[in-house]
Parts: sequence; C-alpha cells; structure tokens
Amino acid sequence: VKVDLGTTDDRGNVRNLPNNAGFAAAYGLGREQALKAVTIVPAEIFGVADKLGSIEVGKNATLFISDGDPFETKTTIHQVFIDGWKIQMKSRQTELYDEFLQRSPGVTKQ
Repeated sequence: VKVDLGTTDDRGNVRNLPNNAGFAAAYGLGREQALKAVTIVPAEIFGVADKLGSIEVGKNATLFISDGDPFETKTTIHQVFIDGWKIQMKSRQTELYDEFLQRSPGVTKQ
C-alpha cells in the first residue's frame, strides 16, 4: 500500500506538510516512510516519478538545504532549488522578521 501525505487545509496551504509528516513519523509511520510519503510516493501516484520525487541523475533538481531534520520545527531551510534554479531566500516576510527582530522596544509613547 502506498501512503502519501498532504494537508487538510482546503485552501491548499502546504506549510503544515512537514509537521504532518513529522507527526506521522512519530506516531508509527517511521521517519524514512514519512520522507517517502512526501517525496517519491506522491510522484509515483501522479505518474511523474521519472522526473520528480528523488535525487537521481536526469531528474529535475528540486530540493532544499537545511541545518537539520526537515520534520523538526526548529530546522532552518538555508537554500531552495526549484528545477535547478537557485531561489532567492529573501522575501517581504524575512525582511519584516529582520526589521521587527531589531526593534528595542519598538514604538514609544509621546
């Protein structure tokens, strides 16, 4: 039986996918099977395993570099590659995070 994981969010929000996989791994699926459930198994189900789902010669280079387990919330993603293209890791959200992180205390009363 092939098992793949997704999100239960009707809006297509995939932000919780690593958390879902982490919970599945912790509650019996196992870490290796959870990783397959978000990589190669969905690619097989959708018929694109010849192009996606694992790191092999001839497949699209869509992957990320992190400092830890991708299923741990404390892990930081350092770089993302989509179809071989290096994605810029700076966004409006990271700029706001940096801006508000540096505030001390931020707004003052007059």
